[in-house]
Amino acid sequence: MLTSVKTQARIVTSVLALMLPLSLSMQTAAAAQTDQTAPDISLKQPLGYQLPTAYEKAKAELPQDLYVIYRIVDRIVRTNDIDTRFWRVRIVPEYSTKAYAHSAYVITLDKSLLDLMAGDVSALAFVIAHEMAHHSHGHISELIESAHEASIDVSSADNQQEAQKRLREWQERIQKLSHNLELEADRIAYQYLARAGFDPEGSVRGLNTLAELPGGGLKSKTHPTISQRIEAIEALMVENPPKQLARRGRIQLLGSKPLTYELSDNGNSLRVDSKPRKSFEEQIEGRFGQ
Repeated sequence: MLTSVKTQARIVTSVLALMLPLSLSMQTAAAAQTDQTAPDISLKQPLGYQLPTAYEKAKAELPQDLYVIYRIVDRIVRTNDIDTRFWRVRIVPEYSTKAYAHSAYVITLDKSLLDLMAGDVSALAFVIAHEMAHHSHGHISELIESAHEASIDVSSADNQQEAQKRLREWQERIQKLSHNLELEADRIAYQYLARAGFDPEGSVRGLNTLAELPGGGLKSKTHPTISQRIEAIEALMVENPPKQLARRGRIQLLGSKPLTYELSDNGNSLRVDSKPRKSFEEQIEGRFGQ
């Protein structure tokens, strides 16, 4: 009986010895399948090490100015549910103190403007939000269409005198349209700013800063006077209290994640994706494998 028990024990031990490598192999394979995207954490990392957050990663990777711009765009997009594919913000070294919207969702900021707004992130956020409003509400397309209509109308005039008359009328019409679009962009930017949790007074401070520039407070062909713009925003603050807008923004923020981004090769521009996006490389490999 004892011999039989010993024999059975040897058989069980042999079977376990055969099964153990297979079990470990299966566990390793399962871990590889379920954790393919897990980070490679070095043994040198201290106990309790935590992966950097999305914002910590961005701060480490991006130049200081572009990091600040990324955080501003990220906050505005997520709290206002702006439905666009992407935003590209670029910094140019010229010192003309301008910010302008052009092309498709491209915003250009002069380096001097960043220097001028230094120390007031809410004022800078208002300037960026203003240019975002031009894009998100189709202002650029509207101006281009009007200019196209003007060109057709003027060129169809029977004589030079009639053409000059039509040209002056169109210039006045487009100037009025441009002024109205600027005021609308201010209104939208204020709402973007308040929902995002920035200081709503930053909109007024930003405009006051621009007014300090040579000719900055004067009426132009494209913009109303700074005083007109500030007056409109102050009236808007009474109609739409910033605290109410901020509450809506906090609700909108729930469940959303920090936006992805991509730095240009020259480090002067940043693409911020309004929606999760995979690169061409990730898409092709996901479809056809590596």
